[in-house]
Amino acid sequence: MSVLEDYAQIRGLMDSTIGKALGDEVASGLREKIQQKAREKVYSYPAKSKRRMEDGGLIAEGNLAASVSGLTLSMENTSEPQHAGGTALTPIVEEGWSNWHQPGPRRFMDEARNAYVDSGEAESAISAALAAAGFTIA
Repeated sequence: MSVLEDYAQIRGLMDSTIGKALGDEVASGLREKIQQKAREKVYSYPAKSKRRMEDGGLIAEGNLAASVSGLTLSMENTSEPQHAGGTALTPIVEEGWSNWHQPGPRRFMDEARNAYVDSGEAESAISAALAAAGFTIA
């Protein structure tokens, strides 16, 4: 094999390992951080209607959909309001739509991502996955 072929093989293994870590450990950690931030920023306010939280609300496991494309992890909150089928709930909460009787914008998705990345947890998860695959992390 040539040096270029060796590099391509190693790079392919690295990308595959990182992609798997993004879809598994990193997505799981980010999901937990989103749930934490939503509890702090959204569910700490009193509401006039019943709060769904884990039961179809903003912190329901099934509503936090992760996808990996290449080396990019995307996390989408697919929650819908209780009485407005087809409308996404996250922009309503984060932008603070006045006609939804809210206390104003309550941003939690970007804050969760920033807190998770800035804490070093994402980097640690990826480093651990690379080390488990036999790569030396320095």
